[in-house]
Amino acid sequence: MLVGIVLVIISFVFRFGRGFGEFARHAEKHDDFLELRRLDIIFGLFTAAGIILILMCPVAVYAVIRQRPYAAAVAIMVVVQLIVGLMSFTYSDEINQLEADDLLFKSANRTMDYWTQHGGVKPPQRQEDIDTEFWTVTQRTLKCCGVTSYKDWLLWTNRTEVLEEYECHAENYDTGCGHEIRHRVATDATFVGISAIAVLVFEVFHLVLLLKTIKPQPTCICL
Repeated sequence: MLVGIVLVIISFVFRFGRGFGEFARHAEKHDDFLELRRLDIIFGLFTAAGIILILMCPVAVYAVIRQRPYAAAVAIMVVVQLIVGLMSFTYSDEINQLEADDLLFKSANRTMDYWTQHGGVKPPQRQEDIDTEFWTVTQRTLKCCGVTSYKDWLLWTNRTEVLEEYECHAENYDTGCGHEIRHRVATDATFVGISAIAVLVFEVFHLVLLLKTIKPQPTCICL
């Protein structure tokens, strides 16, 4: 049960903690250029595995009389954790190969074009387009500026108050959002994969012990 609770906590921390939940919600609306829906599937399986382990706790109490069904359930969880681990590591590797920077530059261009159309003033929140909303949320939650640095915004303006309005703050000037996004997503996916494999090892060990304790049922040969 404790392992299941830990899995659920890990999943929610990485999926929704440290502002990532808000960023992911806006990134998915923004053409999902990071393929975050794949990450949602990984977190979903990871969370489901944790919940199943929690629900299986009462079954474990009766493991002595129901060893075979319980062992089968643990074997299924081993397969689920293996799938989660493989998906996490694959996604972590592929996220660094996505051509996200080109899409981010195009999005930044559209954001500043929209800014120019409003007379060099950031539009009110209710009038923000999807690009303006995306950059405001991304730079605030991930503490970054521009695609590679704050200099990306200098093509349109060098007014620091404008950068501040878009949540590009001086302390984050040299932290590009392109690198920060890939690093954050890849790191979280890797940690989920490591956690899944760690639980997998524990479950395999647990399954081996269960199989050793199962007594063969006597068979009756009727003539």
